[in-house]
Amino acid sequence: MLINRHGPASVIERLDRNEQVDPSEYYFRTALVFETASPKFGHSNLSFI
Repeated sequence: MLINRHGPASVIERLDRNEQVDPSEYYFRTALVFETASPKFGHSNLSFI
């Protein structure tokens, strides 16, 4: 899974220091990635955004 955090640099720095940050100050974006060698599930070799 890929995760991107977006917000002001000061907020990201506080998150990196494991400080409490109000969730309204930033947001996360995720993308699920599935990969398989099985032909039966080959349709799953793609990303869900």
